[in-house]
Amino acid sequence: MKIDIATLKPSELIRVAVADLEAVEKDERYRVDMGVWHVRSDESMEGPCFVCLAGAVMAKSLGAVHGNNLIPIDFGADLAHSLMALNSFRMGFIDEGLHLMGEDMPVGIPSTFPVTPYVHNPTQFKADMQTMATLLEEHGL
Repeated sequence: MKIDIATLKPSELIRVAVADLEAVEKDERYRVDMGVWHVRSDESMEGPCFVCLAGAVMAKSLGAVHGNNLIPIDFGADLAHSLMALNSFRMGFIDEGLHLMGEDMPVGIPSTFPVTPYVHNPTQFKADMQTMATLLEEHGL
């Protein structure tokens, strides 16, 4: 099901991204690699696609075709900003992510947030992202 991620609040976007990440983890057509957006593994287009957090959103919520090499701008400017914001959020850069989404940095939220790298502990990475979403939600974001 496609969703208009450009209209989501930052906390909602993060929650959608974590759900999409969990979906690609269970999908044999995908492998998680936080260093790429949405990249096929070989020219046959039959091997797995490698996706980051935003790439998981491309694959699931945005319905990207498996096997296509994609970057955020391939989805238009508005969606590109949301996808790039996810990249900032996954690294713990709240201020940068909010800026990309056109949001002001509210008082009471740190500009950075400790996020366990996915490669070190996928479960903790997802928990950290959910905690970040809760923090943003508490501030109306």
